[in-house]
Amino acid sequence: MFLTGFDAPQLNTLFVDKNLRYHGLIQAYSRTNRIYNATKTFGNIITFRDLEQPTIDALKLFGQKNHDDIGAIALERRFEDYIRGYTDELTGERHRGYIEIVNELVSRFPNPTAIHTEKDKKDFVKLFGEYLRIENILRNYDEFTCLHELKKIDIENPEDVAALQAKYQIDDEKLKELQEIDVPDIRLLQDYRSTYNDIRDWLRRERDGEKPDDIPDIWEDVVFEVDLLKSQEINLDYILELIFEETRKNKDKATIVEEGRRLIRSSVGSRAKESLIVDFINHVDFDKIPDKSSIIDEFYQFAQKNRHGKPKN
Repeated sequence: MFLTGFDAPQLNTLFVDKNLRYHGLIQAYSRTNRIYNATKTFGNIITFRDLEQPTIDALKLFGQKNHDDIGAIALERRFEDYIRGYTDELTGERHRGYIEIVNELVSRFPNPTAIHTEKDKKDFVKLFGEYLRIENILRNYDEFTCLHELKKIDIENPEDVAALQAKYQIDDEKLKELQEIDVPDIRLLQDYRSTYNDIRDWLRRERDGEKPDDIPDIWEDVVFEVDLLKSQEINLDYILELIFEETRKNKDKATIVEEGRRLIRSSVGSRAKESLIVDFINHVDFDKIPDKSSIIDEFYQFAQKNRHGKPKN
């Protein structure tokens, strides 16, 4: 294995098909396990050998002394723990799971556009930040990807179900467990992200307009998970493709503009282009655009022509 001098902190997955032990095992794992940013807090080790006990032995040898359960400190927990919640064996601290967080988010804030008071804004930001953190962890598990794909297929179609089970190697019992987990609608999640970004922009404007001493203490303990939002960013091309799909279902420009604004505001990187995209929707004849790739070309031509001012009618 070529480990000496190898350094790739952005790498998040290592495939192992060799019986590693002690120093070699730790060295191989550590190359992948380096923290990079808020979106990469650990690495994924995919092994084609049974290395569970050698991993525990190596951690005991090179890790902290006087810890009987060294695996609980250094190894990520099972998918079920993050889904249903768990109690830390060492500290006794209770950690909420995905199901509990989603249930509270949907029940407390069913309509993210109706969050008006400062207390509600803060509560939403903290709760949605908790959602983003647990989702970021779960995205490293195949079961979570399978869960989202399961919600997209026709569960009554045996061929679709069999294909999904074969792809993720899950049995009927596991399939039933995944079916019982509620996943927020993608449209609702986009609205949550949009509101999260709106509150962040609102708070920035409030702080810019006030003296430091006038900023209310209520926001001191709030952290906006911008890195996690950016890691799930939908880029401009994808937004344009979604707008194109909307034009095939709806010919009303006002409705298309509303859908476009909703998509743009859910994206940290595209919010500055909102007015340009709205102008594009209002001035372009979508009936003359044949497919998704064409709308991307059409938009960039439109942006190039109108970069120095408003488009002319």
